[in-house]
Amino acid sequence: WPSQESYDLVAALNNCILNYGDDYHYTDSNGQAQTITAEVYQSQIPNTRPYALNTNTYANVTYQQMTAVTDAEGNTTYKPYGDPKTIPIDYTGNMGLVSQLMPVKKTFAHTINAQDPYTQIRFYLLRDGQYYQSDGTSSDTLVTEGEVHTYSMDLSDANHWEDSMYISPGLIVENKMPPAYSAGKLNISISIH
Repeated sequence: WPSQESYDLVAALNNCILNYGDDYHYTDSNGQAQTITAEVYQSQIPNTRPYALNTNTYANVTYQQMTAVTDAEGNTTYKPYGDPKTIPIDYTGNMGLVSQLMPVKKTFAHTINAQDPYTQIRFYLLRDGQYYQSDGTSSDTLVTEGEVHTYSMDLSDANHWEDSMYISPGLIVENKMPPAYSAGKLNISISIH
């Protein structure tokens, strides 16, 4: 079954956080920096949107022949002979595993500051309590500018106050951080794990 990192990679491609052909960098559960090279994932993820991880692409079975030996008391044991052999299993087609689309829509009234209503809502994505960065890594710090920055999504009149982002299937979405309001903008963090 695909790893969580594989699902995260597909979501990063679908959100345009990762460009197809770039290596995917992430931090594993032990806090170690890891990389899935483009060469590795391109054999499993076709370059078509929406991106999906293809499984069952290569299957083999390895076996070793056995001979049954029955002793005088009728007990049977099996002993291997010859060398192990590996044969391919006939290809039966891929099972595409896609990322989940999480819609976000404003369904409330401007109540934070009636004198200066906000014109935009920015959502920041947190993964396991850390800000999800544009290069697929996580950080304790919110980074709003630069080549590597915290992944965000904006809602405004221009997109009818709704948008969506791809997340890995099975992630739990929860909001634990209070919104922050400044200069006509409302910032909200969405936490997933």
